[in-house]
Amino acid sequence: MVIRAIASILNMAAKPSKPIESTADLARFLNVSQWTISRAINGHKDVSEETRKRVFEAMEASGFQPNMHARRLRGQTSKLIGVCFHNFSIPIVNVKLMELQRVLRLYGFHYLYETTMGEPEREINVIRDFQRFGVDGIVNINSTLEAAVLEEHLGSTPCILVEPTRTSLSRIAHVTLDRARAMREILMHLYGLGHRRFALMGIGKGNPWRWEPLAQAVQELGLDPEDALYTSGEYKEKDHYLRGGRRLAEALLELPEAKRPRALICLDDLIAAGVIQTLLRKGCRVPEDYSVTGFNNEEVSQELYPSITTIDQNARKLMDRAGEMLVQFITEKNIPGYAEMIAPTLLVRESTGPLQ
Repeated sequence: MVIRAIASILNMAAKPSKPIESTADLARFLNVSQWTISRAINGHKDVSEETRKRVFEAMEASGFQPNMHARRLRGQTSKLIGVCFHNFSIPIVNVKLMELQRVLRLYGFHYLYETTMGEPEREINVIRDFQRFGVDGIVNINSTLEAAVLEEHLGSTPCILVEPTRTSLSRIAHVTLDRARAMREILMHLYGLGHRRFALMGIGKGNPWRWEPLAQAVQELGLDPEDALYTSGEYKEKDHYLRGGRRLAEALLELPEAKRPRALICLDDLIAAGVIQTLLRKGCRVPEDYSVTGFNNEEVSQELYPSITTIDQNARKLMDRAGEMLVQFITEKNIPGYAEMIAPTLLVRESTGPLQ
């Protein structure tokens, strides 16, 4: 046993004496069985993470990749996952993609990215493209399709939804941030600082993830949502968040001073940054005159002054769970629990303070 362990360590450190062209070559190089190599590549639970890591490190170092076409002909998995999402312009989506990439690599999967631009017809075409490529499964981030339409086009293709934008998707497996809890935590933080009126910057009444939990929370506090919640309406210019924050702040400052809420709940950190910089340029103080909150815990929320009170989506946990659910779906042919909520974390920083 000791000799075998030493040999395994030496095999890891050494380079192969000849090119690795098959799983049999890889098994000989790592001094393990071909069965172990196959199980590691296919993500089975009975292979330790240490062994799985050794296999994929050796594959990466040698440049060896299983023949996907041959694998499909043998009825094996292709090790390809299709990932679709709106676009690359949203920073938190990029964070989620990096976390998903990490977890898929851990299980030995490769990935194809396609953007949908939030267009339902394009989303359907992306799903069809992935199916033609022979993917083992799909991760669909912020799907805009109704459940019946998704089911029709997915067929038997395993799919996990990440934060679908439709509310009628309970019968399709998905993982999402508990946004209702996130909004309640923001509002209760501001309420605890003495605020009773709140401006929703970039959040309209049609937003079920934001408006509805906020309206419910203020009602429970004995406040009238129509009076306590001032809304600027939905923010549409998805590529210009900082500029949008400036415009939203300028519109707020046009209101009579007596009617302006002093607690500003922003759609995300970039909107919040634009709001704060505009307020400061106009001679207002943050948080003495206005308390401002963001959402997503992006780098800008930590590095600007004042730093922004925000919600951390816990993207690593979110995408860890999405990856685990999809691998379970693929390897065990077992549909996981339909829905899972990831708890948010409220991060209190310099941009919020007591009402003065």
